[in-house]
Amino acid sequence: MDHDNAHGLILYGAFRARNHTRERFYGLGDDSRPEDLTVFGYADELGEVVAGWQFTRHLSLNVRGGYLGTSSGPGDDRESPSVETVFDEETAPGLNADPDYLRLVAQVFLDRRDVPFNPHRGFVATVAYARFDERDGDAWSFDRFAFDVRGYVPLGSVQRVLAVRAYASADDPHEGAQVPFYMQEALSNSRTLRGYDSFRFRGEKLVSLQAEYRWEAAPAIELVAFVDSGRVFREDEDIDIEGLRATWGGGLRLKTWNKTFVRFDVGTSDEGTRVYLRFGPSY
Repeated sequence: MDHDNAHGLILYGAFRARNHTRERFYGLGDDSRPEDLTVFGYADELGEVVAGWQFTRHLSLNVRGGYLGTSSGPGDDRESPSVETVFDEETAPGLNADPDYLRLVAQVFLDRRDVPFNPHRGFVATVAYARFDERDGDAWSFDRFAFDVRGYVPLGSVQRVLAVRAYASADDPHEGAQVPFYMQEALSNSRTLRGYDSFRFRGEKLVSLQAEYRWEAAPAIELVAFVDSGRVFREDEDIDIEGLRATWGGGLRLKTWNKTFVRFDVGTSDEGTRVYLRFGPSY
């Protein structure tokens, strides 16, 4: 079979439900402060149908459509105050709103990696558009545009790889609408800005640039040195790669020939050092 000419219909349904009582929130924008840490409760339910077409092994298009219900409330943490005690509707839009959405997402994937879950050469690119239409009004409706490009370059041998990633997203609220603070994208987690606390920065626009040097010291062990940079922006700010925040660090990965299944990363920033133990690849 010629896998390069593989094609076919993509069609399935999916459902997801989440309920978190200690989501972190520091405020919106790059100038949020670590001392303003609060927590909030967040729950959502997503039911959708996914349809698409696999043009070749490398290129596909899919469209997702469905219902997204959201619910937010006070946080439950003895060590941090609840969000409503520090922020209000002006500094945390949607604090007292629980909009339900009809969500539509269109995505194009171009995947030229040699091994998708343990790549040594090639690239993968995704371009996505999402529309969030509030069911009972338009106060919280918005569109989101995003792209994600990842490249992998062997440095002399496939045991030594330079992995790079560029990601950006921008929310566009409908006229007179706002994006709820808990729906805005967050920068800093086990995959971005790994030297900051999780969900440290939130904003309606986001840019992230990263690089990793990966060395397979043994077939099942990979050592990593990385640099992460990025920043969030408010709606009235233009995306600018100057003044990006930066973190750096190293890690250890346990893997098979075709998959990374455990990773241990230590990242440092101007706000301290963070340790992450996670399953799956970083990117």
